[in-house]
Amino acid sequence: MAQLNFVPIVLTIALLDVSLTVSSAYAQSIFPTNADVLAPGGPGSVTVSASGAWTATSDDDWIQIVSPASGSGTANGTVSYNVNSLPDNTTNINHYARVGTLTIAGQNFTVVQHPGGQVIYDAWASVLPAGANGPEQDASGTGIPNIVKYALGLDPLKPSKGGLPGIAVTNGRATFSLTKPSAVVGVRYTVHSTDQLSVPASNILALTKISGISPAETWQVSVPATGGSEFLASSVVQVGVTAREVQKAINATLDTFTTNLSLWNIQPGLGTVMIEYGRRFAMMKKAADAGDWGTAQYQLTEATEIQETGETTRPAKAALLKSFEHAYLDPLAQDILAKDTINFATHFSDAIDGCNACHKITGHPYVSIQPPTNPPEALLDLAASNPISPGTTPPPAAITPAPDTPLTWPEVWQQIGDSLSTVDTRFALWRIQPGLGTVMMEYGRRFEMMKLAADAGDWGMAQYQLMEAIEIQETGETTRPAKRPLLKSFEHAYLDPLAEDILAKNANSFATHFSDAIDGCNACHKITGHPYVSVRTPVTSPEPFLLLAPSNPVTPATNAPFAPLTPAFGSGAPALADAQNLISNRLSSVDRNMALWNIQPGLGTVMQEYGFRFALAWFAAEAGNWDMAAYQITEALEIQETGETTRPANKPLLKNFEETYVTPLTAAIAAKDKAGFESAYSSAVGGCNACHTGTRHAYARFQIPPVMPADYLKMTP
Repeated sequence: MAQLNFVPIVLTIALLDVSLTVSSAYAQSIFPTNADVLAPGGPGSVTVSASGAWTATSDDDWIQIVSPASGSGTANGTVSYNVNSLPDNTTNINHYARVGTLTIAGQNFTVVQHPGGQVIYDAWASVLPAGANGPEQDASGTGIPNIVKYALGLDPLKPSKGGLPGIAVTNGRATFSLTKPSAVVGVRYTVHSTDQLSVPASNILALTKISGISPAETWQVSVPATGGSEFLASSVVQVGVTAREVQKAINATLDTFTTNLSLWNIQPGLGTVMIEYGRRFAMMKKAADAGDWGTAQYQLTEATEIQETGETTRPAKAALLKSFEHAYLDPLAQDILAKDTINFATHFSDAIDGCNACHKITGHPYVSIQPPTNPPEALLDLAASNPISPGTTPPPAAITPAPDTPLTWPEVWQQIGDSLSTVDTRFALWRIQPGLGTVMMEYGRRFEMMKLAADAGDWGMAQYQLMEAIEIQETGETTRPAKRPLLKSFEHAYLDPLAEDILAKNANSFATHFSDAIDGCNACHKITGHPYVSVRTPVTSPEPFLLLAPSNPVTPATNAPFAPLTPAFGSGAPALADAQNLISNRLSSVDRNMALWNIQPGLGTVMQEYGFRFALAWFAAEAGNWDMAAYQITEALEIQETGETTRPANKPLLKNFEETYVTPLTAAIAAKDKAGFESAYSSAVGGCNACHTGTRHAYARFQIPPVMPADYLKMTP
């Protein structure tokens, strides 16, 4: 017996892409710019208007340039071409039109060749009553959806079930037969087999055309008729935009910055970029002073890498950033390679001046950097090391085009989701995600804070810092998947024991395991080619704005799985515009089931920058550098918006804090009212801590910072 399941979904004409190339040295024009050709093929011509020499070539053997025979011409002329007949297809029932692109005199000329005299569903259904002409509706009242009748060439209004696929058993074989009109387009026919009626059919069978070209074709598939039960299920599915078209749309979106899409809009701007850049610049100087040329080189390389993020997200500044790089960073790179202390000192001083000049011409004269007194990353132990000769980065592999398979709505949605969960640094949005360098900067600071918190008996804070370190580690595991096994091995070998010590508030065991973790870090750095990166037990707090005091850890909770984003599919076929809308939807709606969304900064990472800027605002205001204070608060609010996007449940709380505490602070800064600023700042500190208590983070105690957290910044106006 056979079970016939017809599942209508969507429809449009799907086209197969074929590329052709040509070169031209002059501005040219052609007429017409496209042609629709039927299955038999035939000749055609294009008029060329040109002011100079031009050429035309074809990369596709089914379209030939007939004249000029040389494939080139001068000034005005005509190109004649010929399109081969479309071969009769006997092995793929789901065949579609093909597309070729002649490029003549530098202009694209598109040829679309259709399998036959095609009739799209909308035209076929135009005779159906209004309100009963949808693909999934049944105008005939027979229980057969309109789309099935269209696909099988049945009368849309006749109350008959005749003409449905059938099965005949002869000579021990069951033969499934299907007759379809040659003119049907945008439909996928599938036949499955299964030996259990209750199990969804999964074995797709290949249909073969037995007879017919026009107006109807008969397709069959034969399977053994064994003694057991064998069920066949056929489906008719409307399909639309092709996988290749969707791929092109996704790739263009991933490679083009726009603030109109949330996932792009929350990427680091130059403010966030320059925090890491400034720290690495200062660390480069301290490393060079210590003869730690390997670390100096590493810091400069990472500074250049994070700069590229700023070039991507702030393209208007890319030229200026590149100019600075070539004028100031390139000489420093050469000095480091030569271990030339004297020239390095000179070029570093030049770079300081260049930075400050750049700040002035971009409207930030109040941001003034100076040589660092203390290393901003005190966790790093600087000792003599050697640089290495820079290697060359191999070019990225070419993008493999997706097949020209037309897709259903769910398939389009899935293809987009796959692209947002598969790292591909050939595209800008993936390329600017944090690598291990950026990840380890946050990781190291949290490692320091965990130790200092444990030493103070602040076990709640120690636990929080460890959990946030592991979360940012997961970002590195995603963006650098080759390193994931090593990172996971380190986590289980060193972090798991620390987590147990914190939960038990066992100071002695914690000290032992922390020392082991330090050794593990340095061993890891050596085997990955970074022996110069040596961490040590912290001596100063990287975040002096946090007050450490005794607190208790909590029993870790089990995280619930993330709720998937529910798609909203339209009616009819998914066209290219529909696919583009779905792409925009996925890039503007948080879905942490997608890797690219899941690695975006949570409130932990956001608050690390927020607290740093809040502390800098204090020192700027105390020094009377009101513009600098205003800038820091503005940037703090910008990074807050990232947290509002990635953790939307906390948005009302964050907005309430902003309105209650930050607005008065901003007003005092605008008025250059020092007393008013100090009062508003004190209130904001209290508000921060109340917010932390209300969100079960009472151990996170902000304080007026006792020391400047970034002495490479000059606070005097």
